[in-house]
Amino acid sequence: MENSPENPVGSPINPARPGAGHSFKNIPDNGNKRFLKPDHLLSLVNDYDVDYYGEIEIGTPSQKFNVIFDTGSSDLWVTGKKCTSSACRGHPAFDSKASSTYTPMNRMFSIEYGTGSLMGLVGKDQMTIGNIRLENQTFGESTVEPGMTFAGVPFDGILGLGFDSLSSQGAQPPFYSMIQQSRIKEPLLSAWFAPYNPQAIGSGTPGGELAFGSIDPSRYTGELTWAPVINKGYWEVELNGLRLTTGQDAPIRARSAAIDTGTSLVIMSEPDAQAIHSLIPQANRIPGTPMWSVPCDTRGLPGVTFIINSKPYTIPASAWVLPNGDGTCISGFSSTNDSDTLWIVGLIFLRQYYTVYDMGNARVGFGKREMGWDPMRLD
Repeated sequence: MENSPENPVGSPINPARPGAGHSFKNIPDNGNKRFLKPDHLLSLVNDYDVDYYGEIEIGTPSQKFNVIFDTGSSDLWVTGKKCTSSACRGHPAFDSKASSTYTPMNRMFSIEYGTGSLMGLVGKDQMTIGNIRLENQTFGESTVEPGMTFAGVPFDGILGLGFDSLSSQGAQPPFYSMIQQSRIKEPLLSAWFAPYNPQAIGSGTPGGELAFGSIDPSRYTGELTWAPVINKGYWEVELNGLRLTTGQDAPIRARSAAIDTGTSLVIMSEPDAQAIHSLIPQANRIPGTPMWSVPCDTRGLPGVTFIINSKPYTIPASAWVLPNGDGTCISGFSSTNDSDTLWIVGLIFLRQYYTVYDMGNARVGFGKREMGWDPMRLD
């Protein structure tokens, strides 16, 4: 995957979508700022607004890896020492023989994401995520990473935060382990993503932040609003429609939307993408791609309001107009050839809203992000 918004990793293809998995205790349905104090915070690095990654440790002694924390999948994998694919070069590789606490599971796994695939070996070891230590955590070590999706990227693997029914490894995901090993106070996690800021490089300012088991009230304004999960696979919520700040409603039917921290853009079916861009001035399809070009000057472009569970969430034009690296700009709304009505709502939306993934109540919370520096803000 290149450092370009055109190449998000995306979510697993054709996931299982059963209605039930593990269940956990509920937390109070109040969502106000006195509700929880932040705990178990993990800083993330912003990779040019394409993805966000943070560090984990596996094994004894520990081996360190940077991973994307992805609510659109449920498996954990890192590059393995036995991988000979060109995409594995340049990454730290997990060496099972170097860990005294490693246990092989004697089976393989394979995962196909929206833009890439891989396969490898399944094992168990102890793991540290921020200040949380997990015992006997199942994970994968890649042995084959075909193509160039994972070549030259700054992360060494992906840590899935979706429901366990999505797991290609048939394993308990790390977030479930945190809950069942009583490492966090509440069965939830929260995510904050800041826009890329070159002025913050080397300053110690995080590009993003995860809070495991709690909510950080300093990262959003007002109150949280909630949407129930309608299918326990992805963090999938009801999308009633899309409205432009010009007052125009996009001519699309109600959909469902996976709230996905591992995808850069908002991805939808080809007909839906065409319908939205028909309302955007000077939007033109880029031949041979699922992308549209749009003007870089956002002052003449509308904001877009997502109607989720009958509540409005607006992102300004500066959020969905993305620089293409050559002086032109592209739309953050992309199409897929898949006829599925499920939308994938990624980082162009999540940079505007603090999100809480509440497994106890099977719901997603949204709070307007505390705004800071925004390099594209002209409107």
